[in-house]
Amino acid sequence: MKSFTFQSDYEEPDNISDIQQFLTTQGDALHTLIINNRSAHYLDSPLFISNLRNLHLSLTITSVDCLNQLLEGGRKLESLQLEVFSNVRGISKAFRPHPGQGSFPVLREFAFIFLGVEYDDNGNGDVGEDEDPDLFPAVAEVVRGHPMLEALCLSCRQGSENPEAFGYTAAIWGVLPSLVCLRTLSMDVPEDLSSALGGWLVPRTVVALEVRVYEEASWGMDCAVSMSLYLRHPG
Repeated sequence: MKSFTFQSDYEEPDNISDIQQFLTTQGDALHTLIINNRSAHYLDSPLFISNLRNLHLSLTITSVDCLNQLLEGGRKLESLQLEVFSNVRGISKAFRPHPGQGSFPVLREFAFIFLGVEYDDNGNGDVGEDEDPDLFPAVAEVVRGHPMLEALCLSCRQGSENPEAFGYTAAIWGVLPSLVCLRTLSMDVPEDLSSALGGWLVPRTVVALEVRVYEEASWGMDCAVSMSLYLRHPG
């Protein structure tokens, strides 16, 4: 088996451990792992992914250490997509140890989508406060260390209310000019980024562009005109 996908809408504590046991039986054969269960808690012990080429995870992060260990095992990854909730303080600390190209030497596709803080039944978040201002700066440093990326997606879904609480500002777009091979780009537009500056920051190698505009952002319907002055037309 070269590819395995697990999808569920239910929170099952044993899901991750069961998948871990399955992975140990696959040896070097499994190259793609997709887990889509936003309600599942990623806890106790990390997945061992040292032989995977493609890893797509959509779940809830409950341990900074386990997330860090997961990232440590990604040296063979060509595609890494993380779509996560968090109910633990400071998941940015898991990304800070991995800024250099040696962390993911063959990585070509990277996506980080922060869905927000998980709340309990009483409406309280386990993180104590709904902010991690170093989160996207830490993720951006991981991106900066991999200039050979061909596809990138950065999104702060909870940030539509307060992106600065998670460090999603115009400074995050500043990493884009370093990506000299980028072809596909998907980004949120922070409030402090003008369309003209955004267009200038997008690498000329990009041929597929998606932007998501926050309600507070200054971009209007004419933003495409401003950006088209800077983007290279294919052909």
